[in-house]
Amino acid sequence: QGLYVIPKTCSPTTVVYGPTQSSGAAVDWVAKLFNISIAEVMAEADQANLESVPIFLPYISGERAPIWRTDIRGSFNFVDAAAARSEFLAAVLEGISLAERSVLEVAAQKLGIEFGDITLGGHAGNDHRWDPIRLRTLGKNLVRKTDIDSTTRGSAILALVLLTGSIVDSVAALSPASEISAPVGADNDYSSEKYELFLKLRAATLELIDTRIQS
Repeated sequence: QGLYVIPKTCSPTTVVYGPTQSSGAAVDWVAKLFNISIAEVMAEADQANLESVPIFLPYISGERAPIWRTDIRGSFNFVDAAAARSEFLAAVLEGISLAERSVLEVAAQKLGIEFGDITLGGHAGNDHRWDPIRLRTLGKNLVRKTDIDSTTRGSAILALVLLTGSIVDSVAALSPASEISAPVGADNDYSSEKYELFLKLRAATLELIDTRIQS
C-alpha cells in the first residue's frame, strides 16, 4: 500500500514506514519565493487567519510515500481573496504535516490498528515552532522525545544491553524525557476537515494527471 515494511522475521516487531519527498525542501522553496528567511516563514505563518489558509499539496518535486509519483506537482487550493502572505506560508507548513499524516494513516491501516499519540524525535521533531501546525493538522497528542541525537542514544542503549542483558531495562535506563502537547477541540475539527479535503484534492490531481497521460 505504498509503504516499506520490515517484517517480524527481521526485527522484534513489524515496522511500517515511508519517506516523503518535500518537507524541508518545501519550506526552503516558499522562503525563496517570498525572499524571506525560514525563521520568518515560521513566525509569519503563526499569525495567519486560519479561515483563509488555502490547502497546499506539497508535491513540488513529485512524491514518494504513499503514492510514489514523480509526475504529481504541488498546488494551492481554495484560495480566498482574504489570503495574504502569512496564509500562504501557513498553507505550506500545513500541507507538509498533512502529507506526513497520510503516511501514518496508511501505516495504521496496513497494521490494522488505531494509533493514538504521535512520537516526535530528532531536530525537526523538537522544533516547537511546528507545534501549532502539527496539533491542528494531525489532531493527536504529540509526544516529543527531547533528544536531538536519537541515533547516538540508540547506539548507547544497544551497548548497555551487553551489560544488562535486557533491552527493556536498557531502554528504561537511557530513554530521553518526553514532552506532551495535546490538541484542543477546535484543532480536532480543523484537522478532520483539512485532511479530508487534502485527500480529495490529491485524488483529483492524480486523476487529472492520469487523464492527461491517456489522452
